[in-house]
Amino acid sequence: MVLATLVGQGLTFALVLRALRLEPDADDGRVRRIQAQAAALSAAVDRLDEVPRDETVSDERIDALGKALRSRSQRLLEHAEKLESGDPEVSELTTPVGAAVNAVRQEMLDAQREELVRWRDAGRISDADLRQLERRLDVQELSGF
Repeated sequence: MVLATLVGQGLTFALVLRALRLEPDADDGRVRRIQAQAAALSAAVDRLDEVPRDETVSDERIDALGKALRSRSQRLLEHAEKLESGDPEVSELTTPVGAAVNAVRQEMLDAQREELVRWRDAGRISDADLRQLERRLDVQELSGF
C-alpha cells in the first residue's frame, strides 16, 4: 500500500507539473557553482600576490598566470549572467561540444597524473617532485590549458 501511494503520488505530481507547464529549472545550482568557481579563481589570483618570489619564476610568468586566471574568472561570471538572464546564447561551457572538449582535456590531465604516479612508484621521481609536477597540472587544469 505504501509503495502504491508513493509511486502514485510521484507519477501524479509529474503530470500536474506538466499540466501547469511548470518544469524543474535545468540550471538549478549551475549559476552558484559557476560563481563559486569564479570566486575560487579570484582567490587564486589574490594568493599570487602572497607567493614568495625568487629568480626561478619570473615576474612575467606569474603575471601571465594571474592574467589567465582573471580571464577565466571573468568568462565564468559572464556565463553566469547569461544563464541568470535566460540568454539563449550561452558560451561553450554548456554546449555538447564544449562538454566533450572539457572531458577530453580532463582525460589528458588524468593520464598525465597517472603516469607521474607510476614514475614515483617506480622510484624514478621523489614525492616532492610528484607534488611539484601535480601542481603544474593543477595550474593547467585551472587555466583551461
